[in-house]
Amino acid sequence: MGDIYRNARKALVCMGKDADGGAEDVAGLVHDISEMISKYNSIADMPILAADNPLFDDPRWKALATLMKCPWFTRAWVVQDVSVGNHMYSTNSV
Repeated sequence: MGDIYRNARKALVCMGKDADGGAEDVAGLVHDISEMISKYNSIADMPILAADNPLFDDPRWKALATLMKCPWFTRAWVVQDVSVGNHMYSTNSV
């Protein structure tokens, strides 16, 4: 299966319905953190965030926690296979 995903031009993952509308929150959080990380050459160059940094209290973390409870993440073989793909797309619609 790894070869299939590795050679695929695109992989589409359906994770189920977005009942609470949190998908946009998760996408925004991932984007913001990605932007923050992209400013550094490596993780070793990144500063340690202060305990009072607003990122720690960002309400979008709850949406991420809800997403991580999705049964899709319990299927380790699926996560492993899809993670080798070149282009990942996710949808919350069934």
